[in-house]
Amino acid sequence: MAMTKTTVFPDYLFRGKLEIPTEYIPAIKEDIQEAKESYSFETNFGWMTDKKRGLKGNNLKKVSYLIGNVFNQEVSKVFDLSAKRVDIIEPYLVSIAPRHSYQINIERSRWYNVCLHLQTTNKGSGLVLENFNPKRWVGPPDVADNIYQLQPKEHSLNFWPSYIPWGMSANMSMTDTILFFMTINIPNREK
Repeated sequence: MAMTKTTVFPDYLFRGKLEIPTEYIPAIKEDIQEAKESYSFETNFGWMTDKKRGLKGNNLKKVSYLIGNVFNQEVSKVFDLSAKRVDIIEPYLVSIAPRHSYQINIERSRWYNVCLHLQTTNKGSGLVLENFNPKRWVGPPDVADNIYQLQPKEHSLNFWPSYIPWGMSANMSMTDTILFFMTINIPNREK
């Protein structure tokens, strides 16, 4: 899988499409339905699973391992990850209902965030990254963007530094946008 590397605010954002084997997709959809019915909770934007409890479906766990392998392969081209343990932390699902969005949030105690669009349309919720540094309020307009938005695509995979505030844009489609999130950490990583 070829991913592109982009600089944002100026950090590294990795983007690509996760190649999920076709035979796994029906089983993944079953795991999503089970999560929705059995261990999710309603929110003001749709539903989500508790990230502290993890995901129960074996196929969703396989997706997290597949993402972890892609992360290790692609990010190690930029950062030296040799002889380092890469931890997959707190995988969870978020479903954004039509005409709803997911508010801006931040994960300070991790290294990278991961977002995979499991179900979406071209009008679904897209990833929004915001720059909250002091330059946000200084300087002439149109010099530098303070918001970076990625358009939704089925099975699009994105890795970005966890300290960048992020959210999901409004879902303007007629179907739920279903997203797989997790964080990546490297214990005892040198600064």
